[in-house]
Amino acid sequence: MTKRYYLSPFMKAILIIGTVMVLLSTAMFYFIDRYTAIEFPGGIIPFVVMDVLFIAVIVWRIKTPVIEISDTGITVGIPFLFKKNTARWDEIEGMTINEISNLGIKERQVKVLIKAEGTSTKEIVFGLRAVEKPEEIISELRAKIPEKGYEDIRKSAVLQKPIGKEEITYRGWTAMERGLSSKRDFILWDMIRELKYPALVIGGYGATTVNYIGSGGNKRNITIKASTSEEYLTFVRYLIQRSHKTTIDPGLVKALDYSPRDAKTDLISAFCFITGIIMLLIVSSLIFYYSTGISAGYLNTLLLIPLAMAPLALTIRGLARRFQGEAPIGSKRMLWPLLSVFGPVMTALLFFIISPFSFYWFSGDIARKTGNLVLAEQYYQASLKQVPGNIDVLYEMGKLNRKKENYEQAFFYLKQAYTKDPTWWGPQAVILVPDTLMKMKRYDEALKWCEQILKDRPNKIDIARAISKKQDEIISEKSYYARQNINKETGLVALNQPATPETPPVALQSPKHYRPPEKEAAFTGPQKTDPKTATQTPLMFPQSSPSKRCGLASSSGIVRFLSGDYTGNKTIDLSINIIFFIYFCLCLFFIARKLQITAPWTAWIPIVNLWTLVSSAGKPWWWILLLIIPIANIIVWIGLWMCIAENTGKNKWLGLLMLVPFVSFVFMGMLAFSGNEKMSEPAPA
Repeated sequence: MTKRYYLSPFMKAILIIGTVMVLLSTAMFYFIDRYTAIEFPGGIIPFVVMDVLFIAVIVWRIKTPVIEISDTGITVGIPFLFKKNTARWDEIEGMTINEISNLGIKERQVKVLIKAEGTSTKEIVFGLRAVEKPEEIISELRAKIPEKGYEDIRKSAVLQKPIGKEEITYRGWTAMERGLSSKRDFILWDMIRELKYPALVIGGYGATTVNYIGSGGNKRNITIKASTSEEYLTFVRYLIQRSHKTTIDPGLVKALDYSPRDAKTDLISAFCFITGIIMLLIVSSLIFYYSTGISAGYLNTLLLIPLAMAPLALTIRGLARRFQGEAPIGSKRMLWPLLSVFGPVMTALLFFIISPFSFYWFSGDIARKTGNLVLAEQYYQASLKQVPGNIDVLYEMGKLNRKKENYEQAFFYLKQAYTKDPTWWGPQAVILVPDTLMKMKRYDEALKWCEQILKDRPNKIDIARAISKKQDEIISEKSYYARQNINKETGLVALNQPATPETPPVALQSPKHYRPPEKEAAFTGPQKTDPKTATQTPLMFPQSSPSKRCGLASSSGIVRFLSGDYTGNKTIDLSINIIFFIYFCLCLFFIARKLQITAPWTAWIPIVNLWTLVSSAGKPWWWILLLIIPIANIIVWIGLWMCIAENTGKNKWLGLLMLVPFVSFVFMGMLAFSGNEKMSEPAPA
């Protein structure tokens, strides 16, 4: 007879809310794509396809049993969406049921340890709040899996090794005959109730959590931080041997079989894996942006599959083999992690060898960013010889000549770039064409260009707003100089004008750094348009849909991308965002699992994963509302990661690394894949 248990009503509600959020996000992307310069490849179709797939997965998840208990064994369909974990009753080595706190709600988490050869570990971990009838599940499991006592665990071969010391000191804690002591606390062995160990530790060892009864009868816990050393293993072995009245996690005993050398190899492999992901993100964006077009960018990015993505996949497989019941593969485990780091670098070198145009373009961007405009122009000219008329390089040449105040040449390049593809331009880029003409005092021509741009990009509110503002500036400056010329011809000064010369208005630069600040003149006051000398060009919004061919522009380049300069085209690169989102969700997923958070798979659902983040920090649910308050959300974001760092056994001040670009991604990976996790309850709010 097989008993099947499905998702709890609470989790079904979460999934339905997540579905609504995804549909609302699609509607938001539709309006962004239609009414702003931000455009996505294929328009709204990819989002609709993703919505259909997401809803299909949700329906499948709701209708599929989460846990199946039969006479032969147990099958668990979580935490993974598709892969089921199955174990027979005769191969289960032990089970622990832990009380954890999630968003202030206590729940139980089950960890089942399965027999494995050698030092490998195989575990099934799931929370009971995600499943219906939790009490019935616990009763069924306890009837099939008898809990091991201290004497059963003590028979383990690893605990038979003699220690040969009366006292052992490790990280401020001293284990002695009477108990466990530090500078502030002393815990008798009889006070200790549980020794816990984290599930599925990827890098090195996990921290050991000691639960004990304090002086006032209150339950308390301490965390012994892990290290990849024999000293840590000896200290833990001493704890187990002295804790006679303690419930001991079988996974902790299993960890003692894992040698420090293998643990260090795991730790280095995890570090290489994180570094490889960061290198993959950087190099893939570099290749995509410095290709000759969007289609070429996707094709060139495929170079990463054999040299970078394959080693990363094999690195994950090597790290996961410990938890699949297989023996470690020895020193060969370092081959794929090292290749995952150097693979992206080799791919970038191969890309530049295949595409000299991309190399010259990239070198020109580097030279321009470092202030060497002459060298930058030489590189750009060399790239144009390789691919004549490339819109990205033409645009860069236009910006470079603007910076040199060679406006005639700047307009020449900008005009060529705009004529090739008017849909390529974002609001901050498109105003450079009329702005360059305005700097040459060709006001009528600049206004005609404004009208043309509005006709070319209908319905784009952000472009219309930028052009409207530029029109006002052009008309204001044109009116000013017209009045100045009349006064010079007549030799008269208007009664309402001051005797001293009026300071001429100068239009706002976009971006500001194109003209040195000391050469910019200030406005003397609000500029008013003279209706007799100039008329405002009306804004027209035809109902025809703009072309979506351009999708994502490759104009920004990796240097501009890293520096936040999106003036080439203010387009969000969907593929890069997806990669960053997947990496963030992956890290948050593993952090939630290590902190024993219920339903860690919610880390993969947009917006809902804020709940997972707040829960991992041990804060109440209303902290999610603080994340939508401008400016304050930055402080809240850093505070949450400081709490997560502390809950995982790290120094909480490391959370400040989230302020450092790219280092923040390394920090998230360190929390997710490091072995020094604190597996006790998250800190109370």
